[in-house]
Amino acid sequence: INKMKKLFTLLALLMVTAGWAFAASTNYLCADFNGLSTKNADFTVTFGPYSMALAKTDKGATAPVYNANAKDLRVYANGTLTLSTTGETFNKVVFNVSTKGKEQLADVLASVGSVTVDPTTATATWTGTGVKSVTFTVGAKNVYGTKTDKTAGQLCFSSIDITTGSGQAEETV
Repeated sequence: INKMKKLFTLLALLMVTAGWAFAASTNYLCADFNGLSTKNADFTVTFGPYSMALAKTDKGATAPVYNANAKDLRVYANGTLTLSTTGETFNKVVFNVSTKGKEQLADVLASVGSVTVDPTTATATWTGTGVKSVTFTVGAKNVYGTKTDKTAGQLCFSSIDITTGSGQAEETV
């Protein structure tokens, strides 16, 4: 029985080690982009193998912005955010909504895969199958936020978790 316990312990350790070998964990927060100049223009943020291109689009009324006071990135109604990588493919992206973002949280659509917005956990979670790029479009109206539903939609987030490859490790951006 003792040998069996040791064998199961060794197998469990090997399974955990193998799962983490597929993806490295790196931490990035939107606060790390402090000093980013985004005044009234589309812009791109690059970090590690990732880049995020934030844009107003023709249907949008407000350009995206990095808010230095709240330390969050903000994409407004009908705006887009394209996340891409030069590294390993990703399967899951979780936008961690900022305090301000909880006020006018909108639906978020994805060019591939699907997005679930959860106001109770203050997240917008995308799931897909091994992509190198996905474009997110922020809904026109506040659906989940604490302000009235007559306000414009937003996606304001203070960090982003990206699950890469076939492993389960997450990178926080």
